[in-house]
Amino acid sequence: MVIGGVVLKAGIDSQASVNIMDSASFNRLRKETSAPSTSLRESSTPVFGYNAKAPLPVIGEIKARVSVGNAQVTTKFSVVEGSAGNLLSFGTSSELRLIEITNNVSVTNNTDDMIASYDDLFNGIGKVKNDT
Repeated sequence: MVIGGVVLKAGIDSQASVNIMDSASFNRLRKETSAPSTSLRESSTPVFGYNAKAPLPVIGEIKARVSVGNAQVTTKFSVVEGSAGNLLSFGTSSELRLIEITNNVSVTNNTDDMIASYDDLFNGIGKVKNDT
């Protein structure tokens, strides 16, 4: 995938609400492109990892264009210290059509068929036979 004009790897985190870029990737991005979007802006939003008590060490945020195949989107990345890798949020991954949520629910409203199939359970009174 291409982020800010540079080929970078990123994982998809369908539970994440923010995009994460590590500082190693950010430094590479800043070195290989002079786009104004690579300038780091201050961030006052704390970012927490799953089940974490302390926020990640965010050093700022950038806006960058992300491209995968023919799909592209401009989005915000929180830049964190280190080289742990980059993550795309559920929202960004969906916009890029990398993941899709499908709901396949079928509902049977024909109670007559259900009653006919289990006729012995819907007739008579008292306790279930052969059960003490």
